[in-house]
Amino acid sequence: MAPTAPEAATAAAKAAREAATKRAAAKAAADALAKKLVAEAAAKAKAMAAKAKAKTKPKAPDPKSRGTNGGDRAKRSSCANSFAVGTPILLANGTAKPIEKVDLGERVMVTDPETGQTATKPVVRQIAGEGEKNLITLTIDTDGDRGTATGELVATDGHPIWVQGERAWLNADQLKTGMWLRTSAGTYVQITEIGTSTT
Repeated sequence: MAPTAPEAATAAAKAAREAATKRAAAKAAADALAKKLVAEAAAKAKAMAAKAKAKTKPKAPDPKSRGTNGGDRAKRSSCANSFAVGTPILLANGTAKPIEKVDLGERVMVTDPETGQTATKPVVRQIAGEGEKNLITLTIDTDGDRGTATGELVATDGHPIWVQGERAWLNADQLKTGMWLRTSAGTYVQITEIGTSTT
């Protein structure tokens, strides 16, 4: 005997509820697995970073080093190398202005890459180089896989730049394509091309 219309509707509703319950259980299981995999990947990345950091030994000061003052962090501010005229500097209020227009005492955004702490600090000294300079032009990928946008950073060859993957300051002339640099926004950009010139 065939089920009546109300019986068929009840059976269909029950089947729909069971299917929805199974879908919800499958989704919950998939979400739990995804969270577990993300946590494992994060833990592995953290362990690898700690291992790499432990292997990194501080370099002995090199008296011939230009730009990093032999790697002495306390002396880096006396660097005789700089960025090219027109390089935008991020100010404390979130705007930017060309480096040559930044005044003594003006507050700029700075980030200590070793701690990740960002703060505003006053400009305490301006250094204007004279004579011929060797410049390094870094072309950087500014939008990753989302497109083909690039930007440029021009610095003197001995200017120290923080390289995230190396967790070290390298002179601009020591950089290589593929290296990652940290932006003022806390994101990372990759060097895609390096050029040199003299002014």
